[in-house]
Amino acid sequence: MASPQIRARRSQLISTYGVGSLFPAENSSYLIMGLHHWDTAEMVSVPEPRLARQLRVRELKAPPTTPDDRNRPSVPVWLFPSILVCPACDALGTTQQLRSRRTETRCGVCGEKRDLIPSRFVTACKGGHLADFPYFEWAHSRSPDPQWWRTSYPEGDPRKAPESAHVLRLESRGRTSALSDLLVVCSCGASNDLEYAFSPQGMKHYRCTGERPWLGFEYTERDCAHSRVTVQRGASNVWFGASASAISIPSHAEKLDALVRSEFSTLRHIPRASLEAAVQENHDVTLEILLQKHSSDYSVAALARQAIFALYPDEAPPQSEEEFRLDEFRAIVHGSEDSPGRQFVSVPAPVPGEHSSWITEVRRVTRLREVRALHGFSRLVAPEREAEQGDEDNVAIAPLRPDDDSSSWLPAVELLGEGLFLAIDQAVIAEWANTSFARSRTALLERNAHVTRREGAVVGDVDITRLALHSLAHSLIDQLALDAGYPASSLQERLYVGPEMAGVLVYTASSDSAGSLGGVAAMADPDRLGSAISEAEARLSWCSADPVCIESTGSGVAGSNLAACHNCILLPETSCEHFNTGLDRGTVFGTPEEPYAGLIAFARARAETVAQPSAAPQGTPPPALITDKGWGDLWSSHPEFRSLIEILAEEDAVLPVRDSTIGDAAVRSELVWPEAKIMVTVSDVDTASDDSDGWTVYTVDEWDPGELADHILDELES
Repeated sequence: MASPQIRARRSQLISTYGVGSLFPAENSSYLIMGLHHWDTAEMVSVPEPRLARQLRVRELKAPPTTPDDRNRPSVPVWLFPSILVCPACDALGTTQQLRSRRTETRCGVCGEKRDLIPSRFVTACKGGHLADFPYFEWAHSRSPDPQWWRTSYPEGDPRKAPESAHVLRLESRGRTSALSDLLVVCSCGASNDLEYAFSPQGMKHYRCTGERPWLGFEYTERDCAHSRVTVQRGASNVWFGASASAISIPSHAEKLDALVRSEFSTLRHIPRASLEAAVQENHDVTLEILLQKHSSDYSVAALARQAIFALYPDEAPPQSEEEFRLDEFRAIVHGSEDSPGRQFVSVPAPVPGEHSSWITEVRRVTRLREVRALHGFSRLVAPEREAEQGDEDNVAIAPLRPDDDSSSWLPAVELLGEGLFLAIDQAVIAEWANTSFARSRTALLERNAHVTRREGAVVGDVDITRLALHSLAHSLIDQLALDAGYPASSLQERLYVGPEMAGVLVYTASSDSAGSLGGVAAMADPDRLGSAISEAEARLSWCSADPVCIESTGSGVAGSNLAACHNCILLPETSCEHFNTGLDRGTVFGTPEEPYAGLIAFARARAETVAQPSAAPQGTPPPALITDKGWGDLWSSHPEFRSLIEILAEEDAVLPVRDSTIGDAAVRSELVWPEAKIMVTVSDVDTASDDSDGWTVYTVDEWDPGELADHILDELES
């Protein structure tokens, strides 16, 4: 077909309009074709060996551009949906049925020659397939004659029907804008409204046809097991890109790596055997010329070895995601000074004093290079990184090229930017993860995950450390959008979570000037960063949707969020690595019941305890109400009882005694009311021998603070 005059940025062909997606253009809609249709002659290489090796391809290439003097599209597209509608006569059908041409879609049925409009509806499945909505079958699904096709088609074969046997129209009753007022009418008299077109019950008789039009109809898959779902062609769930990214980091021989990247187009033409021989013999004429060209003192063998690594990454075993991120984490923490031509600069900055209890490193990343590559896509449900392979209910990653295409490259884009990096104290976060508060939040999420698994979905394990760091990253992005002058949609997160790393990188990277203004890196100044974190802590410790938000026991996909909504820490999905899942601001800032149990307050209290082990008060000073009513010492020395103490103090409860005994057993760290024979402990106490004495023992971890306070007050009053 002729080239439609449509344009997209290179980055859009990775993130928004990649292979298999629908590109809206004027009054039409086009499907981006598979990589085997792309013209690679003028595509430039995007060197990033780490990412290429991870994706098991030899090379990454930037999507092509279309010069103004070319008529042929650089990225081929196909008119889709193929079912079109005439706005004048309501005729519904393909270009052939509407007597039109694919190059100029004008209605030939009526005399007005109006531009045809693409059908509003298409069908898709979790297997990644895409097809036109079955208007013909839908119109005849209510036919009074169940054998209508035998009388409508000669010999019962639809292909032998006369062209005028069944002409479809899309008519509106005009009463409302509901689907029930939209009718598919056939010239044979059959008709049906679209009221149940989006209902699973309405589509249950229409099995997926397995079509993959972006590859070509010869690559249709047979016997697809997924259900066919009706979607609007412009809906966001028609296409979810599956992409991977890498921060370009200096290798052990950064200059040599830069040399290989700059001469990549030359090195790729040297046979593998010649490179291997150069490693052994330390001699090769072409490599010696390249070293002289760059005035490099590296050996021929070293250059050949680096070239082999860059040219043949798919032959090396891929790293795990954790190992992949660990390389970046170490490079950022190790640092890299600024110099001409360097694409990765990470310099240390002082840690804000008020946050030194939990931040161990601050890095000003004044220059970074990110490479993003598209390796597949899904439909209806976004691809999950943690999903288990082989599960029939799992979302399939649709291919960008057919299996019989032997080329080994993927589309990628190079982005430049800058960022701010925080390394979190691993000892602090590990200790916090074992607190009763963190365990209670974990239990809520594990319960939600269990329910989701019972419904047949695949859900990864709950990691409270990742949840806390993810929530912290969103809080930083939200605050930097106010302080650094960037919209939140232009900022992104990159999490580093594992046994050997705990850190957050907030950065902006773009192919235009928005990625190089320096506003994010400048926030590494200790005064700016300290005040920004403190302000985020104060501002996001509450939400305008509270108490609904903070009391949430599960929201979002698979109930993977707790205290997180669009009024507090949810971000534009372009900013989040995990599609706004796995978030809970309570893990960072605490909850109204336990305001000092969040990660930041816990870290402060821990630091004060370590600095002054003999001092009675721990952490943040008690509220005035607590001190005024005589509970201050108990509140400071026993953090595990704070929520209970605050309620009892507000109710003017009788002060308890401490470090008493029950029977013959001394009990440590308890609240005791001897006259009422009530005791509150941290852990279970064996009281079997003392039951006859009438003691009531409560374990604080097993009770909600409000309910426990009610029991204690009732017994004290009686």
